[in-house]
Amino acid sequence: MKHLYRTASLGVALALFTALTPALADNTATVGGLVNKGLVGVGRIPAAQRDKFGETFGSGSGMAIDTSGWTHGADGYKGSLWLLPDRGYNVVGTTDYRPRLNTIGIEFAPVAPGAAPAAGQEQTGVKAALADTMLLTDDKGADATGLDPLNGVRAASGDMPILPQADNGKLALDNEAIVRLPDGSMFISDEYGPNIYRFSADGHLMSATQPPA
Repeated sequence: MKHLYRTASLGVALALFTALTPALADNTATVGGLVNKGLVGVGRIPAAQRDKFGETFGSGSGMAIDTSGWTHGADGYKGSLWLLPDRGYNVVGTTDYRPRLNTIGIEFAPVAPGAAPAAGQEQTGVKAALADTMLLTDDKGADATGLDPLNGVRAASGDMPILPQADNGKLALDNEAIVRLPDGSMFISDEYGPNIYRFSADGHLMSATQPPA
């Protein structure tokens, strides 16, 4: 997260709801069999939102949809997504923000085809709420950090290659993208290494892969 925002907007494009809901207007496009029906809903999370650790929720750099948990009923769609808050907020330089993964609960009730949202509800078609937060730790279970490692390096050990390390001795992470696997573990890309990390379902570092030189 490179900047602070007064609100964190979640604009839900039909890449998420391609097969789920009709278009709001005649602005569709079909590519390779997938139909992009444009923006179909917007939700907001206040910038003052705090997670269960009492820290600022922040913004997001990468997300993954929990496709197994989505349901469709008479009142619309419900589900969740996983959201990375980048390396935390910047003040004067980077901060000792603990890397984490947020779970966002989503409720979405599309309006009828061609209809406009009710007055006053143009920005609330998607109800988005912070449901949970999980810290990401290194392979020893210690906290990581969003601090810039500058030239700091943690020596290779066991199956782990050399890793970026901040001046406070913590593994430095600037997380950017996430892919969640069926067993709950996840691949997360990082700009500091740059590396691709695999974390367990409970956020424990399992492995690190360095891209080719």
